[in-house]
Amino acid sequence: MTSITANALRASSNRVKLGKKISLAFAAARQRNALSRLDDFRLNDLGITATEAARESRRAFWDI
Repeated sequence: MTSITANALRASSNRVKLGKKISLAFAAARQRNALSRLDDFRLNDLGITATEAARESRRAFWDI
C-alpha cells in the first residue's frame, strides 16, 4: 500500500470516528433532555433522584 493510500484511509477513518462521536453526543443530549422531563414516579422507577436527573440533564452535549 502506498503512503498516499494509507493517508487517505487514515483520514477517512478519522472522519467516520468523528461522525460517530458527534452522533453519540447528540443522542446523549436528546436522552438528557428526555430525562429532565420525567416526573418523580418515573425517576424512582429508574432508580435515580430528581437531583441526579437534574445534574445529568445539565451536562453539555459533548460531555459523553
